[in-house]
Amino acid sequence: MTTPILVTLPCHAGDVDRAETLLRWVKELGNVDEHSLLIAADAGVPTERVKELLALVRGDFHSVKGMVVQTGAVGWPLATNLMFRAVARQVESGYKLPWLWLESDAVPLRASWLNDLGEAYRKCPRPLMGCVLDAERAIEGLPNRYLAGVAVYPQDLFGLLATRWEDAKFKGMAKPAKVGTAQWQQNVRAFDMVFADTLVARAHNTPLIHNHWGLSYAEPPVFVAARTEADPPNAVTPDFVRKDAVLFHRVKDVAGFLPMWRLRLEHAKALVTESLKPTGASQYVLEKALEAGLIEAPGAPVKKKPAKQAELATA
Repeated sequence: MTTPILVTLPCHAGDVDRAETLLRWVKELGNVDEHSLLIAADAGVPTERVKELLALVRGDFHSVKGMVVQTGAVGWPLATNLMFRAVARQVESGYKLPWLWLESDAVPLRASWLNDLGEAYRKCPRPLMGCVLDAERAIEGLPNRYLAGVAVYPQDLFGLLATRWEDAKFKGMAKPAKVGTAQWQQNVRAFDMVFADTLVARAHNTPLIHNHWGLSYAEPPVFVAARTEADPPNAVTPDFVRKDAVLFHRVKDVAGFLPMWRLRLEHAKALVTESLKPTGASQYVLEKALEAGLIEAPGAPVKKKPAKQAELATA
């Protein structure tokens, strides 16, 4: 039996539309009824909008709840750091589950994504599980090795980092108006950078999460159906995604990525279906191929549990 995971989805006024697109995709994929969801919305997101997000997937997950976080900050990394802190505290006090920090630009890749992560975490030899990376270039003040933020964390992470939350570096900084982005980035202190010394030693590197930051903060990967000379250097095709991954980060244009990925999944299904025809293989064989992950079928029907009333808390 897979380990139930609490999916935590942070969002703010600037990315709430992408968060909705992501949730619709999660709903389409299905197979999340053994797991729970906590939507952490910045106070700048209208309450009615948060309730709409909760209603969208109520009944798909085992439990669906929301919390409003008064970060009092705008922009990455400070607002993200404060949101991460609030979520970690909420999970430790209100849940008994390991949790996935699922940012709105992290996209599930197959119907079994959350079950696969839960099963991998059940077997995980360490309390954290994610994509452990070596820095592509040395930057003073930043770690050479770190755990990418989109990862699975233990329920007691807040306590594990108890002495670190008040670190001045963690509190981050706001970008001065007259300082260029490239210069400012050299001094950014996002939570996965600040806590790298603590997290990496406790983290298991999993191939299930593919993290690709892009060329820089301002140049995330851009997905195109087929790369041409006219495309920017950060353009990649869906083939770039590792075949064993079930979750990919970063996808800033989720709405543009999903049609390409749906086509890829349906193409794989069609290839296997055609290959089975000459052998006279039955529908049973096709279904087993789907179960084994050899092919994907987005939107496969799942048995849903009775819907539970969503709750909205404030932090």
